[in-house]
This record gives sequence, structure tokens and C-alpha cells, in this order.
Amino acid sequence: MRISGIDLSQPLASEAQDAIWHAFLAHHVVVFPKQFLTREQQFAFAAHFGEVEVHGAHRGEAKRYDVAHVMTNLDADGRPVIRVSKAANYHWHTDKPYHA
Repeated sequence: MRISGIDLSQPLASEAQDAIWHAFLAHHVVVFPKQFLTREQQFAFAAHFGEVEVHGAHRGEAKRYDVAHVMTNLDADGRPVIRVSKAANYHWHTDKPYHA
């Protein structure tokens, strides 16, 4: 589900929050194009939908992972990085979906 015309860097009105939640329940994936959020803004957006937990693997690295874990396939210059890995979890996955 694609939702545009909303600025996720700002607090959500309750109507927008409800619409996003129902879109997620109906479609399981919601895309918000052209959003450029800081880690803090991403955290605030996520907090509209429940408690945001610190990722267990990064509790000791609060300076780097305090509000959001950045996942990317781009190098420092913005070019795609191609790595060969036999580990299935190297590819995109989600942790703790049972908490939903």
C-alpha cells in the first residue's frame, strides 16, 4: 500500500495514525515515498504504533544504535555493495514479528 501526501517527520494526527494502522493490517506493507527521516524522527513515527524496543544485539552500542538501526546495501559513496554470503539472515529479514 502506497501512502503519499503525509509528512512523517511531524507528529501524526489520530486520524492519520488510524489510517496508517488499518492500511498496514490490510496490506502488511505500507510504503511512504519521498520521506527523509532522521533516526529520531523514525523512532517518533514508530512510537505512534507501540513501544519501540532496543535491538538486543546492540544494547551495548547505544551511541551507534540508540534510536534506529540503519540497514543499507550502499557504501559510503552511495554505490550498491554486492556481497556473497551463504548465511540466509544476511539478506533482509525481520526480528521478533511475534511481538505484533
